[in-house]
Amino acid sequence: MIPVLADRSLGHVPDADLLLRFVRDGDRAVFELLVRRHWRLVFGVCRRVAGNVHDAEDAAQAAFLVLVRRAEVVRGTHLAAWLARVAYRCAVRVRARHQRHHSTDLSTVPAPEPVTSDPDLAAALDAELDRLPAKYRVPVVLCYLQGRTYEQAAAELNCPVGTLSGWLTRAKVLLRTRLVRRGVTVSIGGLTVFLDGLGSRASATDHAIRATTATAVAFAHGEAVPGRASAIANGVIQMMTWKSKLLPAALGAVALLVGLTAAAVSFEPPPEASRGPVAARPPEAKRADADALQGLWVFDASSGKNASLGMAWRSRVVIRGDAVTVEPFLDEKLVLRGKIELDPAAEPKRFDLVLEELDFAPAGAPLKIAAGRYPGVYKLDGERLSVCFATEPGGPRPASVDDPGERLIRATLAKAPPGFKEFPKEVTVKAVGADGKPVVGAVVARLMNRRPHFEPRTPDGRPIPPEKVTEEQRKRWEQFNRVPEGGIRDPETGWTFFNARTTDADGTVKVLFDEWASDQIVVRDPVSKRVGNARMSPAMFLASSTVTVTLQPECRVLATVRCEELTKAGRTDYFHSIIETPDGRQIASTGNEAGKLEYLLPPGDYTLALFGTEWMVSKRVKITVPKDRNEHVVEPVDLLPNELLKLLGQPAPELTDVAGWKGKEVKLADLKGKFVLLAFCSYGCGDCIDKMPAVMDLYDRVKDKGVAIVGVHVDADGEVGTAKAFDEKHAIYKKDIWKGRDIPFPVALTSLKPPGGAQNASRGGPVAKYGISSSLRTILIDPDGKVVGRFDAAAKEAAERLEELLKEAKK
Repeated sequence: MIPVLADRSLGHVPDADLLLRFVRDGDRAVFELLVRRHWRLVFGVCRRVAGNVHDAEDAAQAAFLVLVRRAEVVRGTHLAAWLARVAYRCAVRVRARHQRHHSTDLSTVPAPEPVTSDPDLAAALDAELDRLPAKYRVPVVLCYLQGRTYEQAAAELNCPVGTLSGWLTRAKVLLRTRLVRRGVTVSIGGLTVFLDGLGSRASATDHAIRATTATAVAFAHGEAVPGRASAIANGVIQMMTWKSKLLPAALGAVALLVGLTAAAVSFEPPPEASRGPVAARPPEAKRADADALQGLWVFDASSGKNASLGMAWRSRVVIRGDAVTVEPFLDEKLVLRGKIELDPAAEPKRFDLVLEELDFAPAGAPLKIAAGRYPGVYKLDGERLSVCFATEPGGPRPASVDDPGERLIRATLAKAPPGFKEFPKEVTVKAVGADGKPVVGAVVARLMNRRPHFEPRTPDGRPIPPEKVTEEQRKRWEQFNRVPEGGIRDPETGWTFFNARTTDADGTVKVLFDEWASDQIVVRDPVSKRVGNARMSPAMFLASSTVTVTLQPECRVLATVRCEELTKAGRTDYFHSIIETPDGRQIASTGNEAGKLEYLLPPGDYTLALFGTEWMVSKRVKITVPKDRNEHVVEPVDLLPNELLKLLGQPAPELTDVAGWKGKEVKLADLKGKFVLLAFCSYGCGDCIDKMPAVMDLYDRVKDKGVAIVGVHVDADGEVGTAKAFDEKHAIYKKDIWKGRDIPFPVALTSLKPPGGAQNASRGGPVAKYGISSSLRTILIDPDGKVVGRFDAAAKEAAERLEELLKEAKK
């Protein structure tokens, strides 16, 4: 008799930890839980591709047999996406056998005939999803095949919701384009609806899960497994092994060529004409620094707004001669290449990073890093290198390595020792008390967050009475309030710990280097009420694979945040706060509408970053948490109103500093007598692109009813100053997402970058005048030309709300 999974306490444990536990202990119950979690996803893919239930069952079982054999090399954080790809390969192999078509390279399976039915569309979609770059495939699997909310998926991928939205938008564009090549005619909206339905078409049964688990465990032990599943799995494993051996060999040859080429480059000074007047440079000083820079460097610290250095944080920076390579870049098989030109005689020491263009097209992204000269400064201190340089070609040179400027990258690198080959796959986090003794059962996480229970609200922020809450709204808010997968919520304090796990009997827990090397660590023992934090970086693991966190008695820190102007205006807002360490690590976040905030912190110095959602200007306050105190009260903090709050009830500022117009130029003064919606948007905002069709539909419904819509396109880089440039940037979205439709209302083209200068969000223009903090914010102006406030133009209820306002205005 096959036992039922008994340990339900593992329900909150992330895939990565379960996989590690299975690899380490061979725990059958753990593997059964993984099968239970992902059966619907795997069987759904197999059912759509294989074509019948029996073949699908064999293929699904084979997918888990592959997992049990490849568990040691699978990235647990992307397990769902990995299983989806393996399931597709198993199903294709089953289908090929069934149709008597044999193939040894599944990546060359021909496309099916033009699609005419849902099953065919589903199979074609699985095929194209399998071919998507991981950057886009993983979010699609999480949000559509596994039913994660955007917030949950963003937390799981450790990225902002806006970034996730952009990835999903691009993924749908790529999928639709590739489906069109197969003869499929489907809109982005139709594709989204179809994707939404894929995750709910396959149900799991206890029998299937138990049988698959038993078969997989036997397969892992090398036992003979009857049926087709083992043959299918062995074929897929053989193919994967073949590819994994061939690819490193090819890359090794390329690396050898690159290394030989780089080593042959002489370290010559840059042309004087390109550098401007500088002090005399002793050649021996230049040679000394040039020699010291040779070798392999890894990142150890960064600060400011670029603190994560996300695209390169785990990369290796190799300097040979004057050639520089950064690889892998963006977690893809991309290499950033360039040259470095030194001026060690300047004060501070200067360098220019002369980069080649890097096209992200191979990674599936329509982005490029521009070729050009990036000016910077540096400081060499033995085996440590501190740099600060501009984020755009020709940008201003920083004044020092600690320059706090907005458009700069600041980082510290450490030199790898001779013979260094690779980072450890796993690192150990050890929690100890002040006495050095291990702390058992401590929660280890990347971030701690505490927020109130959210209730449904209208687009303009008004609470919705319980009897009027729709089922869709209820489900959405339930998901928003749910503890994210892999999180642990402390019932006593209400704090949620993200990507959390607990220490074992020796006070340690193992985590994957790839997932944790770019993060801080927060550790709390809920029993003894002790807490601590530490940073993690790739350089920390050049010589050791263990990081120790010392826990101290926690102090309950209380802070009151207020905005008098907000209260006078009769408005509400959400007071957000983030706790930062002196080196810029964000370790905790909380917030609420009352402005009564509290934190659980060890003694030390911190920065309290405070901001509102819509109406307030951000503020940073330094605080010190004293020792030997259970509670500490921070002085009340007053936030200033932003420009939008000041504008409520006041005449709307005219649109100035406009580089050009898409459509006919308009003046707000000429629109008096109508309600006006100023819709701020940007081509780089995935949310804007996705929701623009809803704004267009709203325009169709209200354009003849006394309502005008005026778009305001916000361009951070000064690239969209003409209607032609606007159309070029939006061409792919117009075709694939907007169903061929052009924006029907006029759009003012604005830039945050003045001619010849760097980006400056406070220089004026519509963004600053209206206090816009993010794209896709719509401002409502009444018929008298006065600002009413923000308005959700993409909401389903938007047209009805405008009609209510129109009726009220006629009274």
